[in-house]
Amino acid sequence: MEKTKDLGSDEGIPRTHDDGFIISSTGKGQGETASVPLWADPCPEAKPEGFAEGKRSERAVSLSPQLRQSMVDNHGNPRLAKARDYFLPLDVEKLDELEGAFGFWQNFDEYALLKGENSRMGKTKFVAVKAAKRGNDVYARRLDEKLGFLNRLEKTQLFSISDFKTDHKVQTRLLWVTWSWDSKICTLDQSWRGSYGDLHRWKANIENRYGKLEWLVFPQAFPGQGAARGYFHAHGLILMCGTQFSVFPSMEKDHDGREILRYRIHEKKEFAAQGKWHSFVDVQALSSVQAAANYCRKYAQKVCSGSSEKAMINSAVSWIYRKKGFSLTRGFRVKLRDLIELLQDRKGVFQADLDGKRVQEWTWECLGVFPATDLHVNYGEWVVPIDPSLANDVLRSRKGQLFQDAWDEGGAGLRSGGGGSLND
Repeated sequence: MEKTKDLGSDEGIPRTHDDGFIISSTGKGQGETASVPLWADPCPEAKPEGFAEGKRSERAVSLSPQLRQSMVDNHGNPRLAKARDYFLPLDVEKLDELEGAFGFWQNFDEYALLKGENSRMGKTKFVAVKAAKRGNDVYARRLDEKLGFLNRLEKTQLFSISDFKTDHKVQTRLLWVTWSWDSKICTLDQSWRGSYGDLHRWKANIENRYGKLEWLVFPQAFPGQGAARGYFHAHGLILMCGTQFSVFPSMEKDHDGREILRYRIHEKKEFAAQGKWHSFVDVQALSSVQAAANYCRKYAQKVCSGSSEKAMINSAVSWIYRKKGFSLTRGFRVKLRDLIELLQDRKGVFQADLDGKRVQEWTWECLGVFPATDLHVNYGEWVVPIDPSLANDVLRSRKGQLFQDAWDEGGAGLRSGGGGSLND
């Protein structure tokens, strides 16, 4: 079975376990550079042009003293590892409390403290960059950029409603599949722990009959107040490499009772049986590449960030189980003109930021991740220049004077990530 690369929202970016930080670190004096966000250089005073200010969730975060104490480390910072110890194995009765705990962690703004050096200009500066934490404004921006390659696909029309007025046989290779999960077959915890294994078995079963497929899959916690609340289910864009399915139009009612046009495949019964998925599977045929792109981006924007009911439960449960925002196969990226390939620049060697864009001659090192209050950063600020004396004070308070002296003399002190363990 082909290995699927689980990209989430930050492919190829070193992260601090699963708390969502977007920085990478390197030792001073090792001849290496660290990737840095676009908006950290060269003008940290400004946010990216046209970027909307993030807002805190309007939901109140009310935690019991016991839960709050269980979630924080020795510095008083909420941590995923602590939350996992408290909540797992997860059950339906814990979901409301989990949403509150997730909100507490998400709204606890943290910043990567970066030190930049420009050897040509002989300049040094410190910058605080807001960390991308699941569901916050930075995360939403980065997720949108990662899926932005879908917007650059050719607007290829596979078929239209007029094609069904002739004797022409309408077929497609592009499907939108939803895998539901029957809450009666296992516990909520078991549904998430076994989810990716079950999905890959489904993929292997389909390929045994229909040949190779590529996919882009979005895991989701089921919303609402029913028995399946919080259970794993998923939506996926499926690209069949060697098989086409026969399509027919179907007028159906959406969740609001409005009639809409959808496209289905005649082979749905055989397709579902071959996959051997244990619960209901819905299959739609997509009429164009642009329709596929719209499905994916609208879905991601609706449930992967923000403060809606769907977004909160999805983010909270995905967070506690360390699931990425989306997963796609390598072949999917190649066939649909993957963003990474589009951004390749073979005209020269240069330092790149976390989004693959050219950066000026600055070498960056990550000194650690710190709460906004330690760096005197106001809520909502993305990139803030930090006074060198404040940066040194923060490092001293976290690691001690001897550590700071070692850094001043040779740099060995921060070779492992500086302001604290990457597992804090």
